[in-house]
Amino acid sequence: MAISKLVYATVGLIVLLIEDIMDGLPGAQKREAAIARIKEVVTGILGFWPAFIPDVLLGMVIDWVVSRFNADGTFRKGGGTQAGAPAVSADERL
Repeated sequence: MAISKLVYATVGLIVLLIEDIMDGLPGAQKREAAIARIKEVVTGILGFWPAFIPDVLLGMVIDWVVSRFNADGTFRKGGGTQAGAPAVSADERL
């Protein structure tokens, strides 16, 4: 359970960062940027990327996190920066 919360929090932070930096770009471009950044972070921590985790699975996790953020209002529809989004901890979302 702790690992799933860590994964959710890590992916969530990266998704928020990518959303803020790439605001206004298509979701597919944001997903690819998030995949690249997650791989970079994991490789920096572990020294390698676990080959058993395909990009498709990582993309599905990112899509799930984004859907949660859309549902709870973290991402507002219609663009613009996310600075005014409500502050909700990862524990409250789970």
